[in-house]
Amino acid sequence: MKLLKRVVCLMLLSALVCSALAFAEQTPQQLATEELNKLSVMVGNEAGDLMLQKPVTRAEMATILCRLSGLEQAAKDAGITSSPFSDVPTDHWASGYIQVCKQNGVINGYPDGTFLPEQEISYAEVLKMLVAVLGYLPKAESKGEYPHGVLMMANELGITNDLVLLAEKPAIRSDVALFSYRALDIPLLMQVSFGEDAQYQVMEGVTLRSTHFGGK
Repeated sequence: MKLLKRVVCLMLLSALVCSALAFAEQTPQQLATEELNKLSVMVGNEAGDLMLQKPVTRAEMATILCRLSGLEQAAKDAGITSSPFSDVPTDHWASGYIQVCKQNGVINGYPDGTFLPEQEISYAEVLKMLVAVLGYLPKAESKGEYPHGVLMMANELGITNDLVLLAEKPAIRSDVALFSYRALDIPLLMQVSFGEDAQYQVMEGVTLRSTHFGGK
């Protein structure tokens, strides 16, 4: 009987150690992706594959931004009769997401009136959009021209945390997940006065998570 108890204890201990090791082996990107998957911000394909090494397209990023900002329902409900971009037809799967992001000043598109929805998005573009969602784009622009001001702002906010990356390289899902996850808990910067002397205030305790995810 004592031998049986020892065997059972050893088996349980082994299982706990294996679980702890498996958890420890997960990268910050993997943990972030799992958390965003739980919040339905980043979802996998029909097979449940989160496709961590797959580059993100500009249309996919617009979808992520809407979900982070609590605007997915608005995007789904958007009655698209005309598109703000010449290459985004009204029946495009992401037309509502793209339009809502445009209306909220998160995306601008290109000078020729296109958005290039299926183009892989760069790290610099991802960070600019996240900085914009958080309200810090004016502050980023004051730090220097794009992408330098955006990169400085993203690092200062803790989105990149000194992560070495090539700004113009296509951003993969695992990194976009990590940046988006970190953005959830950054205090929002809101405009509190308008006009020539517009002023902005950091809203301590007011984050994307507290505003749109009930503090989850």
